[in-house]
Amino acid sequence: MYSQTEIKGMAMIKNSEGKTEGLPGATVYWLGTDIGTTTNDKGRFTISYKPEYKKLVFSFVGFRTDTITVNKIK
Repeated sequence: MYSQTEIKGMAMIKNSEGKTEGLPGATVYWLGTDIGTTTNDKGRFTISYKPEYKKLVFSFVGFRTDTITVNKIK
């Protein structure tokens, strides 16, 4: 039996009124792997996780690419 852990999250931006909203169609992937996904119409995503995956990258055309470090998940 194989158990797979997943991370669920949301890519967000501030709109022109300064309110935070989800970013649909953003690319989310683990740095150095071919494991990735895109955000849904509300900016939400689910991606596979293993403890050796440390850097989660977010990219979207017209925006600066951002990388976050994942230390642990609950």
